[in-house]
Amino acid sequence: MLIWDMLHTFLYLFVACLFANPSYNEVFDDNGKKRLPYFILDQIGFPANFNNQKLSHKMKDSPLRDKLKIHPIPLVMEEKEYIDIISDINVRMVDLVSIFYTYVFLNHSYSEDYINILFNLEGWSLEKLRALWRGQPKEKLRAFFGPDLYRMHDGRWAVLEDNIGNVGGRGDVKAIFDSMTSASDWPSYFIRPDFIEASVAFFLESIGLSLDDPKDIEKTVAIWQYDTEKTDIDDKEDLRIYEELKQLGIRVIKPSRNTDLIRDIIANEGTKAILNFSDPTFNKELNYDFYYHILQETNIELMVAPGIEVIDNKAFTHMVYDMKKKGKVAIDIESYDLVTEIPEKIKLKPSDYVFKASNGVQGEQVLFFNDASEEVNRKNLENFFYKNSFQDNGNHYFFYIAQKLISPSTIPGDKYNPEVAIDLRPLGYFYGNGSTVYSSPWARAAELKKNVKTNINQGASELVVLLLADEAAKPFRCQYLFH
Repeated sequence: MLIWDMLHTFLYLFVACLFANPSYNEVFDDNGKKRLPYFILDQIGFPANFNNQKLSHKMKDSPLRDKLKIHPIPLVMEEKEYIDIISDINVRMVDLVSIFYTYVFLNHSYSEDYINILFNLEGWSLEKLRALWRGQPKEKLRAFFGPDLYRMHDGRWAVLEDNIGNVGGRGDVKAIFDSMTSASDWPSYFIRPDFIEASVAFFLESIGLSLDDPKDIEKTVAIWQYDTEKTDIDDKEDLRIYEELKQLGIRVIKPSRNTDLIRDIIANEGTKAILNFSDPTFNKELNYDFYYHILQETNIELMVAPGIEVIDNKAFTHMVYDMKKKGKVAIDIESYDLVTEIPEKIKLKPSDYVFKASNGVQGEQVLFFNDASEEVNRKNLENFFYKNSFQDNGNHYFFYIAQKLISPSTIPGDKYNPEVAIDLRPLGYFYGNGSTVYSSPWARAAELKKNVKTNINQGASELVVLLLADEAAKPFRCQYLFH
């Protein structure tokens, strides 16, 4: 281990001499010494599994009974840093929801056409959302969310994009922790995260029900897409969420292609809460009819506010709270909304930015530039713009953003694993009075290369995150964080 640490020290200092702003190394500081969280793991006798051949093979060999992989070296963070992160992210989420509240609840007319374009890209319109939410209190604006963060070379975290609604990672954060804990023989004081249970319990508590009361459980129904039949699914996160909900004793119903689901739920007069992890049907009109009935004609509470996912559009990224000036540790990346801009008028140097379709998902519709001439880059950029555009009433609209390129932080490699780039996703549940409940974060790791993508469907691995107190060599019981 000593030889390995010395080698890392040499390599890190060598790279630091070559580049003015090298990527932030999560494990070693600028002097090649282990950062405090990893030092604590060493002190309590549970190092971060460098050069562990057996563990590396096990984490790459279907550890979750699907094709997902787990990176064998965890991301270890101090609890106080994570609390600072979620404090900033909480303010950000409140600001995002306030956009929805302003235009949908308060019928704000400023830039209404522009906002309606963004909402339409997400499958909704201002007109329908306003009808749906007419007369409803803001306390019903609830949502799952999980922004994607990169750590910059100076140690601060930058927000790449916001994810609201059906956020990935919710069903995996406990599963990967359990798998890694079992394989690594970690001690019991690393309390496993359980985001699904924590968020469901929190929602029910906020409406006067309890997850511990069997009578309240009988009044609760979940809507979720899962498949217990197929065994060849590449990613079984949907099934993992289903299994967690069933373990909590909650009745789970699959979305339907007809109105049977709606009749079933409405006919059950005892239903008081719907955990709408999924939309109720595969039909937009039926979805709207179902939600309209629930909101306008019943007293049933919804865990997720229908339509709230419109603020997931990346064009809202630069509209929120200015964390460049006020954030403690999490900031915005320089970002431009190019939804209605004409490509010829854009003055950005393409090779300094990444361009994303504003409603793109899972790393799709993303454009990086190589070291071509700026003339070639600009031509490619223009082609990309027109490919991701639409016409409405004779007007041509382009739906994308430009975001300044930054280098993500890394976990160094070893004999069995390459160096990887890190993407951190704090998982949260927002509810209408502005507070948020957080569990342990989800994270991903992707082999470090130019223009790396840390999306699971692009080949990235899942990554366990350990939150530790900053009291050296003292075991820490990682509890759920409620804020």
